[in-house]
Amino acid sequence: MDNNKDKPVEFYRDKDILGFDKLDTSKLHISNKITKTKNKNPWIASVLSLFVPGLGHVYAGKVKKGIIIYLLLILTSLIIGFISFNFLLLILIVTLIVSFRLYAIVDSFLLVKRNSDLDTKLKKYYKWYVFLSIITLQIVLLNFIPKEYINRIGPINFYTIPTISMSPTLQVGDCIAIQRTKNIKQNDILVFKSPEDTSISFIFRCAATPGDSLKIKNGNTHINGKMIDNRDKLKYRYIVTTNGQPISQKTFYKYGIVNYYKMYNNTIPVFLTDKEAIEFAQINIVKNIKKRTEDINHSSELFPKSNTTWTVDNYGSIYIPKKGDKIKLTKINIGIYSSLIKLENKKYSINNSIIKIDDIVIEDYTFKSNYYFVLGDSRDNSLDSRYWGFVTEDYIIGKALYIYWSENTERIGLEIE
Repeated sequence: MDNNKDKPVEFYRDKDILGFDKLDTSKLHISNKITKTKNKNPWIASVLSLFVPGLGHVYAGKVKKGIIIYLLLILTSLIIGFISFNFLLLILIVTLIVSFRLYAIVDSFLLVKRNSDLDTKLKKYYKWYVFLSIITLQIVLLNFIPKEYINRIGPINFYTIPTISMSPTLQVGDCIAIQRTKNIKQNDILVFKSPEDTSISFIFRCAATPGDSLKIKNGNTHINGKMIDNRDKLKYRYIVTTNGQPISQKTFYKYGIVNYYKMYNNTIPVFLTDKEAIEFAQINIVKNIKKRTEDINHSSELFPKSNTTWTVDNYGSIYIPKKGDKIKLTKINIGIYSSLIKLENKKYSINNSIIKIDDIVIEDYTFKSNYYFVLGDSRDNSLDSRYWGFVTEDYIIGKALYIYWSENTERIGLEIE
């Protein structure tokens, strides 16, 4: 007979009747803390991606994807400096970059939007000041990394025209692409470091290459006895006389005239091509237009300083040194080439037309580099090689390819010739 039939169910000390271990409540710690959760805002993700592509994905919890997007964008941006050899390729790459950035913005928005009804546990770096610090760091890096370091990465660099020396080919404010190369030909437009101050960049047309002889006669440039000027591309100084009414800003802008002033009796000096001068004469308030005919005598300012007979319109003849050329030094040519000898040698001195290199008197010299002679297309308004001399190939940054931006939208995309 079962005497336990009417007794209540008893539990063993360590196990219940089903054989499972009893719950030791003494070892159970119940926390009153509640894990914080917060719904994320898709618009915040979009704004973060706008400032730093991929940051919106980090905000959405997709850290790896955010890092990949950021690195891909940097890589795509760097490609600009490697393949943008013409305007169409530049447009293609820029379109790709813009599309990629839009994708990052939209994708981060949708990523959060699809999960807006779910609470996502906040991680320790999901703080507003962390994201703000990342954006600030991005801005600082973009503004403080020297552009010249970035430009050295690829063969294509970008440059903005600062002066009117190359007008009408290039106008002030034109943004151009240049190709880093040592393959320079006559008529190429070069960007190079100033021989007098290497922190400044100049842009001029290559008139003479190594081994050439240059002579300017009556304003016309001759190389090895042959005239090379394209008169349609060159500007000269004209004196315009009006009926007293002002010439409109629109007219000045049309002809690339940014600096002008009245002289006397309603006369204004301007720089125009021969063709532009004919058009300018048709303006109803213009009474007369006359091209400068007198020789500009800047002999005290021209290169070399030792020569006082050369002028802007009648200059040379002058030989452009080529690497390996050996010349006999004379009292006449020392003034022309002494600056190049000094540039090529650390220990150099000159006294009474006697040149010493490493304390040894030399009577002839062999050039170690190639040199170029450059001129501005605005011939009467250009401080070019006529004023400061030769350009060494080591200072050449590159040659101009095309205009990728200009205030005059008709010029955008033009190849530079």
